[in-house]
Amino acid sequence: ASPKSLPTVTSIVPASTPTNTTINVTVTGTVFAAGAQVTFTPAGGGGGGITVNSVTVMSSTQIVVNISAAKKNSMGLYTVVVTNPDGGTSNIVNFTVT
Repeated sequence: ASPKSLPTVTSIVPASTPTNTTINVTVTGTVFAAGAQVTFTPAGGGGGGITVNSVTVMSSTQIVVNISAAKKNSMGLYTVVVTNPDGGTSNIVNFTVT
């Protein structure tokens, strides 16, 4: 089997959003593949308050993610990871719902 790709995330803009919002978040980095997924996982392990509505891979260096932070329990720190279709995963970056 060929080795998995190694996407990297260098920035996420904005890095936070208030609750009850739907926004576009721009993820910048390298080795993003078409069909890549972006996951937002609560750092505390609680229930997810962020819904990923769409993931658009603009290029190998930029992904635009439309997310909603609608629930009251969505406040807090999230870890964000990009996963390419071949299973290669990026480093973790932080995102905060305030």
